[in-house]
Amino acid sequence: MEIKFNGMGLFTTDKTWIHPDRCEKTYEIIYVTKGTVHLFEENTEYSLKKGDLILLKPHVFHGGFQKSTGDTSFYWVHIFGDLPEDMCGACEQFQSGWLFRELMDYANTLLPNDEALRIVCEHILLNIRMHREKDAHLKLAKDIYEWVRINTNAKLTVRKTALHFGYNAEHISRITKREYGVRLKKIIDAFLIDKIKDSLVNTDYSVKEIAAITEFSDSSAMINFFKYHEKISPTTFRNLHTGVHMNLK
Repeated sequence: MEIKFNGMGLFTTDKTWIHPDRCEKTYEIIYVTKGTVHLFEENTEYSLKKGDLILLKPHVFHGGFQKSTGDTSFYWVHIFGDLPEDMCGACEQFQSGWLFRELMDYANTLLPNDEALRIVCEHILLNIRMHREKDAHLKLAKDIYEWVRINTNAKLTVRKTALHFGYNAEHISRITKREYGVRLKKIIDAFLIDKIKDSLVNTDYSVKEIAAITEFSDSSAMINFFKYHEKISPTTFRNLHTGVHMNLK
């Protein structure tokens, strides 16, 4: 899957707004961070809420079918490539929204690194592919994955997840290993890291407040958990992600 980054930004407005009709040469990814964005692509309409994502096809008209009101904000990313047809369309509640902030930081450096931009784009597309999986034999793995995504906090364990689904811990870990390539403990940890990262880069909550939201026993426990997985402190991570490009049109 050869891809090339072609630009991005963060659209934001507090006024009534509707997406203009366009036909791009690139694929376009839209990830909503505030409000509701009403889009059509060909004959299909989508109402995207905070946390939702859509991958729009190149050479196909898209635009707004209804006005958005109140605060509206979304990241947009243009990429060239040859992507599978079934990757396009909407994804509800895309978990790794922090990747768009990371991509923006790389894009806004004085000398953008094409390889770094490509890797982050591929990471985003990999997450989109996981959302697309619809085969029947993946249903239990997807149900586990989605339940963990919704319920992730520092107190969630493999055993608690297994009890919820009525299986033993080893069985559901094997299922996630087979379908997603990693055992359930790593999925839980990854979702928790994503939740912390999203709060660090997209909110003004203090580290202590984020620790409480994610149900750590205290801020020290969250800091140690984050440093173990990311090799840097939460504060350092937040300070590394300060570059934002905004646009009004």
